[in-house]
Amino acid sequence: MIFKGRNIVITGASSGIGKEILTILSSYKDLKILAVARHTEDIPHIDGIVFPFSADLSTKDGIDKLFDYAASTFGNIDVFIANAGFAYLEKLDRPDWEHIENIYALNVFSPVYSLEKLVEESNNNKAFVCTVSGAGLASLPAYSLYCSTKAALNHFLDTYRYEKSKDLQITAVYPVATRTGFFDKATGTDN
Repeated sequence: MIFKGRNIVITGASSGIGKEILTILSSYKDLKILAVARHTEDIPHIDGIVFPFSADLSTKDGIDKLFDYAASTFGNIDVFIANAGFAYLEKLDRPDWEHIENIYALNVFSPVYSLEKLVEESNNNKAFVCTVSGAGLASLPAYSLYCSTKAALNHFLDTYRYEKSKDLQITAVYPVATRTGFFDKATGTDN
């Protein structure tokens, strides 16, 4: 993909895979990046290139604000990288609706709704990249909720490919094990 002149959104840009993508893409000079996370202290502001934006992407309101800010900052979005997500390391032993809803809101509803918002924009030739995870294809003990969110996302993207317009490129990414603090956060040892 050619990034020259592109307007890019990266969610989950403050750590892990999102931060690494941001580091690589910010070395290009002729593009604009909206780097999104709940906490943006660790996201560098680079004049004319990287625009940190704080939002809770587990809510419709947070995603709507992200798209409004993107429209006011650089007009249209050419590439949307849906990377935000989290996991729980746990044994499910008690019913907790909110607990389930929290992980599905960020890991499933957020990328699906973001894709719908991207499609709604009128510009042509868009790309949607989604970090699905190898966990969407395999079962990991103590990660049943996380794996199920990623499986749902995997199946959604596979199916949506039959419905999408020709001017939309969809890429699903399936990292298996990366050296990030992601699973430390799942255990609650690194907040």
